[in-house]
Amino acid sequence: MKLGQRQQVFHPDDIQDDDPAEQAEAASSFAGEQAKQTKGHSPDESNAGQGFAQYALGKKYRDGQGVERNIQKAVELFTLAAKQGNSFAAFALGKMYLSNDASLPRDEATALNWITYASERGNQFAQCYLGKLLLKGADGIPQDTNAALRWLRASVDQGNVYAEYALAMAYLKGKIVPKDALKALELLRHASSQDHQFAQYQLGKMLLQGEEAPKDVAAAVHWLTVSAMHGNQYAQYALGKLYLLGKDVEKDKSSAAKWFQMAADQGNEYAQYFLKHMDDPVGQSPAAAVITLLHSLANIFREQSQFPTSGIVVAVDRKLLRKIKAKKIAQGHKADDHEPKIGLQ
Repeated sequence: MKLGQRQQVFHPDDIQDDDPAEQAEAASSFAGEQAKQTKGHSPDESNAGQGFAQYALGKKYRDGQGVERNIQKAVELFTLAAKQGNSFAAFALGKMYLSNDASLPRDEATALNWITYASERGNQFAQCYLGKLLLKGADGIPQDTNAALRWLRASVDQGNVYAEYALAMAYLKGKIVPKDALKALELLRHASSQDHQFAQYQLGKMLLQGEEAPKDVAAAVHWLTVSAMHGNQYAQYALGKLYLLGKDVEKDKSSAAKWFQMAADQGNEYAQYFLKHMDDPVGQSPAAAVITLLHSLANIFREQSQFPTSGIVVAVDRKLLRKIKAKKIAQGHKADDHEPKIGLQ
């Protein structure tokens, strides 16, 4: 799940902006742009055409498509193409130097040079990628907030919805750049209108919570539903909880079960658990206890559940807990991070 990172009444990772599903969508857009760029070129027409041919062959060697995988050959071809002005080859070359592939030593400086070169030549995907790299400033990449914002905005100016979402989340979190909920809301609205499922989810979340934006339940349910229909498991899980609780919307167990099932089918352990315990009597089920303790819909999106410590403590289903622990460890969390326990009054 690039939702596997970005799951807990809302999962702790639901606000990451480099989710695998998003990367898959971005890759699809990237491929489409490549096709437009290469259309009409042939190796014999011009240096540009030769560069595209070298880039295309380099991809085959990089990915082992139709030829034996050969990273060094791919680097050689990408370099030739990049030197002829092919921004896609330069971008691919830069990412290879950050890939930690055993066949190619990692080189952050060389990577940044090539990705910057691609960005300067107007490659919106390289600009978005570079902006996100510089915004985080990790793994040997120096943080440069001003440059990051400049490249993200340049990508947005070319219509790149992924850069728009990254900017929105930066302003919404307010950790690297000054928090600006209004600017985040504006960016999320526009990205949502461009069918970005994570923007739709975050927009729905903001409008439902009513903390960073005026509360609008109807609009929130609309955007969560659109996101859920695009396959976003966090939106699916949120809708399940929303209809199960029946607060601000009419309680609807049938709809709750439908959305929980869709999220569960994507591996969402919490949705799976609620599906299993939806019909348990109050007082006998941890799921039922959770419901009685959720005093507002904002809790639907709480990233770290906090329950009363007094009273009887009921641990969540042990088998489920083991699965959640294993997944958290695999994702780099501590084994006891956000371990859910429920106090019964």
